[in-house]
Amino acid sequence: MSGLIEILRRKDRQIDSLKLQRLNTNRKLDLLMTSNLDYKRFVMAVGKCNVPRLNQLVRSALRKKHGINGIIQLIGRAALGTYSPRHTEQEHLMSVVLYWLGGARVAESNIATAFQIDAPSNNQVVGLVCMIDEIKVEEVLDWCLHTNSVIGLCREHSGCNAHAINNIDDLHFGMEATVAAIGALTGNHRQYIARPFLITDKHADLLHLACSACNQMHKETKGNGESRRGKALVALTEHTPLSPTSRLYAYLGGLPLLNLLVGEDELTSDKDYKHVMKRLRHTHLRPSGVSVGVLRSHLEGNKYPSSQINNLMNATDKQDVTTMFNLMLLIWKLPPPLTTDNPIYYETRVALNQHSKLVKYLILPYINVDMSLHDQLKSLSAAAHLAYIFFTDHNAHSAYLPSPLYRDIQIMVKNAFFCVAKMKRDNPNGEFFLILLGMDRLEWIFGLIRSQNGSDVNVSTYTLLGRTSGAVECHSILSQHPEWDRGPRRLRLQGLSTTTGIEQKIDHLNPALWKGDVRVSGVQLMSAWSSGRHEKSSASLSRPRVPIC
Repeated sequence: MSGLIEILRRKDRQIDSLKLQRLNTNRKLDLLMTSNLDYKRFVMAVGKCNVPRLNQLVRSALRKKHGINGIIQLIGRAALGTYSPRHTEQEHLMSVVLYWLGGARVAESNIATAFQIDAPSNNQVVGLVCMIDEIKVEEVLDWCLHTNSVIGLCREHSGCNAHAINNIDDLHFGMEATVAAIGALTGNHRQYIARPFLITDKHADLLHLACSACNQMHKETKGNGESRRGKALVALTEHTPLSPTSRLYAYLGGLPLLNLLVGEDELTSDKDYKHVMKRLRHTHLRPSGVSVGVLRSHLEGNKYPSSQINNLMNATDKQDVTTMFNLMLLIWKLPPPLTTDNPIYYETRVALNQHSKLVKYLILPYINVDMSLHDQLKSLSAAAHLAYIFFTDHNAHSAYLPSPLYRDIQIMVKNAFFCVAKMKRDNPNGEFFLILLGMDRLEWIFGLIRSQNGSDVNVSTYTLLGRTSGAVECHSILSQHPEWDRGPRRLRLQGLSTTTGIEQKIDHLNPALWKGDVRVSGVQLMSAWSSGRHEKSSASLSRPRVPIC
C-alpha cells in the first residue's frame, strides 16, 4: 500500500513540474512576441517616418543604452519635431567644404570620417619649406577696414607712403599678389598642409623676413622659377660656403662637385620639380635643342599614333603636367637603333636614348612609389651629372638646355641632398618624403581659392585675404582623403609601381601612398652621390672637373 502512495506522490510532483515549465514557456513566448512586435514597430517607424540623420539617432540611443522601446520613442519625437539628433562630424566637415567651395570640386565628395587640423608639435624637430608664388588678382582698389587704407595699388609705384590721388592716370593697379606658405616636411597629413601668409614684395630683404618667420631647425625657400625672385633667392641662399664646423659638413663635405654655398642659418633654395619637368618638356618644342621634327619622326617610327603625338607636342599647352609626363614616357621608351638604320637616323636615335636617361633620372624619383630614398637620391645625382655633361659637351649650353632650366635642375638636386642631411642631423630616425619638396600644396591652395564663390574665379587683393583662410581649412580636410576631391587635372602627376613588373597608375601622389623605404637612417649620402656619378659612365663622356650643383 505504501508503494502505491509513493508512486502517486511522484506523479503529482511531475504534473506540477510540467505545469511550471508550461507557464515559463508561455511567459517566454509572450516576451518574444512582444519583442517581435517592438521590432516590427521599429521597422514601420523607419519606413514611414521621414526623420533626418536617423543613423545618428540610433547610434546615440545605443550609446546611451536605450532599448528598442526607447529608440522607437525617440523616432516618434523626432518625427513630431520635438527631438533632433546632433549633426555628425561628417556633416560638419561637408558643410565646411560646401560653404567655401561648392560646385564641381565637391560634386564627387564622400566625406566619411572626422579630421582635426593640427599644427606640428612644438617638441618635435620638423623641417619646413617656405613656398613662394604669385597669383593673378583683379586690377581694382579695395578699402581695408582693419587698416583703414586702400589696397590694390602696384607695389613698385605706390611705395609705403600714402598715395595722393590727383588724377586717375596717377594710379597703378597691382596685377598679382605674392603668396608665401609654410609647409612641414612630414608624412602626417594633419601637418604637411600648406599654411599661407602674404608678403608685400619680391626682394631679398622681405624674402629674408619671410624665411625668418620659419624659425625651425631646418628650412628651405622654394620658388617656381620666376626670374626676379630667383635672383633674390640666390642672393639670399648662396652667399656663404658651408662651414667645416657645421654638422652638415660631415654629411655633405665629402661629396665631390657639390655646391656648398648656403645662406644664413644654412638656408637653401629650391625649385618646384613639376615646373622643372614642364619646362623640360618645353625644350622639346622649341626650334633649337632637341629638334621638334627629329623627335616627331622617331616617335612616329616607333608606331605611336599621330593624334597622340600631336596632342603631346602641342606647344600652346605648356602647363599640363599629365601631358608632360606622357611625352617624357614616350621618349624614354624609345628602343635603341638597329644596325641597319640610316647612319644619320642611327646617331640621332643614340642621342635621344642618351637624352632619355636624363629625363628618366630626373622624373622617376618623384613618381616611382617603390623607390627607396637612397634610390631617389642616386637617380637625382645621376641627373645632375648627366645634365652637366650634356650641357657642356662641345659647348652646347643653351643649344641643348636653356641656361635657367639647367641652373634650376642643379638647385633642385642640391637642395634634396641638403634636406636629407638636415633630417639626418635633426631626426636620425625620421622619414623624408621627396615629393613634399614640390609646390603642389600651394598650387592646391590657389585652386581652392579660385573654386570659391561659384563662377567668380577672380579675386582682388582684399578678397584674396578672406578666401585664403577658407582654402586652408578645406585643404586640411581634403588632404586626409584625396579621393574626396577630384583635384586639379592639370596638376595631376600619376605614380608608377613596378613591384609586380606591371606599371600601376596611382593618382594623387602623397606620403601615404609611398611604398619605398624613406627612412634617413638607411641612407648614406656619399654612397648615393657616388652611385649617381657612376651611372653617367654609360654615356662614355668625360667626368666634370668643376662644381655642378
